[in-house]
Amino acid sequence: MKYNNKVIIVNGMQRGGTNIVWNLLQSHPKIVSPGLETGELLFPAWASNRLFKPLKAPLRLLLSEHFPPLLKRLDRVLYENKMRTLQDDNNKYKNPKEIYTREELEDAALTAKSVGDDIFFTPAMSDYFPQAYVIYVVRNGLAVCEGWVRRGVTPSKAAHVYKKLMEEVVHQSNHLENHLIVNFEDCLSDPMGQAVRMYKFVGLDAKDVKHIRIKSKKIIQDNGTHETDFAKAGQKIWLDPEGVKDYLDASITQRQIDRLSVRDKETIVRIIGPTMQKLGYGS
Repeated sequence: MKYNNKVIIVNGMQRGGTNIVWNLLQSHPKIVSPGLETGELLFPAWASNRLFKPLKAPLRLLLSEHFPPLLKRLDRVLYENKMRTLQDDNNKYKNPKEIYTREELEDAALTAKSVGDDIFFTPAMSDYFPQAYVIYVVRNGLAVCEGWVRRGVTPSKAAHVYKKLMEEVVHQSNHLENHLIVNFEDCLSDPMGQAVRMYKFVGLDAKDVKHIRIKSKKIIQDNGTHETDFAKAGQKIWLDPEGVKDYLDASITQRQIDRLSVRDKETIVRIIGPTMQKLGYGS
């Protein structure tokens, strides 16, 4: 017996735009999340202990190789966290005024979020769940790498991580039939258009969505500071669908690219140029 039937798997990179996609999906009253990313559910905080850390790689490999016991555990943990939605002040509301009932949570589709190396689990998860819908979030690699470089990662290392993960996205998308590729930049310039596209993909009616819930995050500003554009970091607010675009910064990708030095851009493009072209971005 499976705990979860309909599962939407959002895949992407850290700093790659999965947050906005996850929140657009969760704005639909028939889609809820487990609250945490796949890796956080499989490997909780205590798993960062240096004694446990060496076990992460073989466990990841087992899951990516369709190891049934791990898939069953992931299924159960996803379901348990989905049902804890009623205890989460950010996620327990299906609209600005109404709280989910337990029955509504049971019936709702679950949207998991897998970032970084967790995207290698996706084929196994797609095979395991009866109704699996896979969404890949892609973003301009220069902007993604800038976010990593700003946090102390070398341009070369950031580029190689992007190449590894996005080449896996390309590979999976060539083999998994039930998938959708979503462009982060399009989500900022046309959030409702992309939301409707995703709802249609997972078989849900966009007309059921009366409000959009988005999460405030710190982003790089024109003056170089790292601040939120609205609300406190981590806070979720409900918006009228027509007004969502006003709360999103469509210029963030170009602003991040412009922060890179010419030398860093050349280093990054040399490594990820062909991969970006496969994703629809110019080199």
